[in-house]
Amino acid sequence: MKFGRSQSSALNFISSFGLTFVTFSTAMVSSRLVLSEIGDERFGAFRSLFELFGYLNLFDAGLSASLRPMLAQAISQNQPQRLQRILFLARKSYLIGMLLAILIGLVFTGFITHFIPVSHQSRLDLKIGSLIFSIGLVNIWFGPTRTICESLQRSFLLNLLLIVQSLCITFTTMFFCIQFPLWGISAQALSVIFWVSFFNVVLKFVVARLHPDISNSTTQDSEIAQPNDSQNKLFHNSRDSFILMLAGRASLQSNSIVLGLFAGQSDVTKLYATQRLFDVVQSQLFAVGSASWAALAEIYHQNQLDLFRTRVTQLVRLILVMAFATVIPVVCFNENFIALWVGSERYGGQQLSILLAGNTFALAFTVFSTWCLTGTGHLNSIVRMTICTTILDVVSTLGFTWAFGLIGPVLGSFLAFYFCAIPWHVRLLRSQFQITSPDLLKAVSAPFLLAIPYTLLILVLKKQVPIDGWIYLAIAMVGPVTSYLITASLFVLNREDRQVLLKRFGIVR
Repeated sequence: MKFGRSQSSALNFISSFGLTFVTFSTAMVSSRLVLSEIGDERFGAFRSLFELFGYLNLFDAGLSASLRPMLAQAISQNQPQRLQRILFLARKSYLIGMLLAILIGLVFTGFITHFIPVSHQSRLDLKIGSLIFSIGLVNIWFGPTRTICESLQRSFLLNLLLIVQSLCITFTTMFFCIQFPLWGISAQALSVIFWVSFFNVVLKFVVARLHPDISNSTTQDSEIAQPNDSQNKLFHNSRDSFILMLAGRASLQSNSIVLGLFAGQSDVTKLYATQRLFDVVQSQLFAVGSASWAALAEIYHQNQLDLFRTRVTQLVRLILVMAFATVIPVVCFNENFIALWVGSERYGGQQLSILLAGNTFALAFTVFSTWCLTGTGHLNSIVRMTICTTILDVVSTLGFTWAFGLIGPVLGSFLAFYFCAIPWHVRLLRSQFQITSPDLLKAVSAPFLLAIPYTLLILVLKKQVPIDGWIYLAIAMVGPVTSYLITASLFVLNREDRQVLLKRFGIVR
C-alpha cells in the first residue's frame, strides 16, 4: 500500500504517540518495582551506564544523520542507481563503526568503576552490565535499515516494532530483577540488548520484504571503487554528523554521569524521577519533527520553497501549542505524580521542575530546527553552533553541579540553550531558508499569550482540588490540556494550521 505525504506523516506521528504511551506506562510500572527490588544505587548506576554507552552509539547516529538527507533526495528524485551506491557505502561504513565501537566498549568495561563510582558490592554487577552493553553494540550494523524506513516515510513500522520491543524489555526486566536483585544492573542490560537485537533482525526482514529493491544493494564493488560525489559527501557529512552528535550527547545526555560523579547515584535516581514526565512530553514534541522531516525534505528538494517556509512556521506554531498545553500542567503537578509513583522523597524540587520545563521548550524548537537543517542537507551549518553550545553547557554544568548539586546539570543546559543555541538557530533559519525572526515571533507569540491565563487557571485549580489518587491527578492534568488545545484551535491556529494538525493526528487525509 502506498501512502501520500500527509498520510505517512500522520501514521508516523500516531505510532510515535502510541510508542510514547506504551513506553511511559510500562516504565511507570517497572521502575517502581525495579527500584524496590534493587535499590536506588543500582538503579542510578544503570541509568549512568546507559548514558555512557550512548556515546558509542554515536557511530550509528552520526552516520544516520549523514545518510538521511542523501537517501531522501535520491528517493524524491527517483535516482535508483545513486540510491544503491549510497546504501553500499553506508553498509561498509556502519560495519567499521560497529567494530570500532565494540573495541572502545571493551576498554570502557575495564575502567567502568572509575567512570561510574558504586559501592563494593555493586562493582562486579556493573562490570558485567558494561560487558553486555559492549557486545550489544553489534546493533550498530542495523543502522541503514532504520534509516531506510525513515527516508521512505515509514517510521510507523519502526514505531510499531519498538512498541512490542518496549513491552518485552519491561516484562523481562521485572522478572530478572525480582529473581536476581543483587544483579540488577546486568539484568537490565541483558534484557535491553537481547530484545533490541531480536527486533532489529525482525525489522531487517520486514524492510527487505516490503522494499527488496532498496534494502538489498546490488551495486558492484567496481562501481564503488571509483571516486564519486556520494562517497565524498557521505564521509564528509558523517564526520560533521559525528561531531554534532558527540557535542549534543556531551551537553544534553550526560547529566546522570556528571551528577553521579559529584553527588552519587541516588541523586541520579531523583533526577530520573523528576524529569520522567518531561521526557514523555519531549518525545511527543520531537515526534512532530521526526514524522515530518522526510516530507519537508521532499518539498524542499522539489524546489517548493514558499510551501516549505509555510510548513516550517506552521509546525513551529503547532509544536509551541502542544508544548504549552502539556508542560505547564507537568510543572504544577509533578510533585503529586512522583509522590504517587515512587514516593515524594525522590522528587527533585520545584526549582528543578521549572528548569526542566524551560529546557523542554528550548529543545522542542532547536530539535525541530535541526531536523529542518540536517534533513535538507545543511548539516555543516550547525556544527560550529553545536560545538560552541556544548562548550558553554559542559563548563557551566560542571561548575553548577559542583556548586548546587542536583539542579546543576539542568541549569547548565538552560544557560546554553537560551544564551547560545536558540539565537543561533533563529539566525540559521533566516540565512538558509529566509525564514525571518518576525515570522518566528508571530508563530510563537499567540501560544505564549494564551499560556498566561492558562497558567493562572491551573494554579487556582491546584489550590482548590486535592490530589488524593491517580484518578484525581489524571483529571487535574488532562482537563487543562484539553481546554488549552481546544482554545488554541479556535483562537490561535488558522484554518490551514488546523488542517495540518488534523492530518498530523490522522483525523483527516
